[in-house]
Amino acid sequence: MRLFVGLDLSDEIRTALAGAAATSGAAVGTLAWTVPADLHMTLQFLGEVGVEHEPLITRALRSVSCEPFALLLAGLDVFPDRRRPRVLWAGVEPTAALDDLVTRIDSVLGPLGFVRETRRFHPHITLAKTRTPRMLAGLLPQLATNRPVWGRLPVETLVLFETDPTAPPGAPHYRRRAHFALARRPT
Repeated sequence: MRLFVGLDLSDEIRTALAGAAATSGAAVGTLAWTVPADLHMTLQFLGEVGVEHEPLITRALRSVSCEPFALLLAGLDVFPDRRRPRVLWAGVEPTAALDDLVTRIDSVLGPLGFVRETRRFHPHITLAKTRTPRMLAGLLPQLATNRPVWGRLPVETLVLFETDPTAPPGAPHYRRRAHFALARRPT
């Protein structure tokens, strides 16, 4: 099974982000839009994992704690760059608290063999993908002038997600396997 650790979104933020498809000006029908139920923020991709390793992962993630905090979700941009846009994403303002949380996750999963990506962590929420960069080209002028605010995301719980590669187009592709409260526990 393919697993990753992330943050779930509130229904209000999902609705706001899903509305981006209708108002983006992009060729909506030609983009692979993320199903609203699948919108999330990935913190660490674990990859293909044997079912026998899931208890170790859940035990490790259960040990992660921090004070709850909130993230500002605002803006739109593309990956890998504006010359070859393939992924449309909603921005997440980086914070020291988020960096600390990612470091804590890495510190408990690293000993289990899960290596952090070498690329700099860039918090975002994927909204749509395309194999044809010109499909996002019409949106690029808006990215420079428009910075929509999607809302504040309370960060109180981690989620262990599983990707379902057999889900049909238009159906949710991610299952929430476990939730982990982040509130500090008494010592």
